[in-house]
Amino acid sequence: MVNGTPEIGEKAKNDYEKFPKHVIYDVLKIIGKPLNVIKIDPKWGFKLEENDGNILFQIETPNGPRLIPQELVISAFLKAMKIRAESAMENNPALTEIRLSTNFRLSKSQKSVFEKAAVKNSLTILYFIVTDA
Repeated sequence: MVNGTPEIGEKAKNDYEKFPKHVIYDVLKIIGKPLNVIKIDPKWGFKLEENDGNILFQIETPNGPRLIPQELVISAFLKAMKIRAESAMENNPALTEIRLSTNFRLSKSQKSVFEKAAVKNSLTILYFIVTDA
């Protein structure tokens, strides 16, 4: 969020080197968990807050500090992946359904975060798949 818009992957990694307080990472270690269970990494440039049981990421932006719900963080990732997938498909069909694959089992609360994020991108998660790492 160095420039005010979410970046993922290498762009976010590059931003982290100069602006660590603007970048959220280790998301899968955080989402869907209560704050008292999350192991805070001292290297994180962002902070975590809890509001009514919901975890919020606090980052710095060009306009000052901002609290971002975990669903919105996952939503930005899903949006980027949806755009990439649609552009790689012939005739650019609109994706409406996905299968989410992880190398670990998701809890109910983690699945809920992903489902809410998917809805923000007009997606339905058909299956949660666990693969061998």
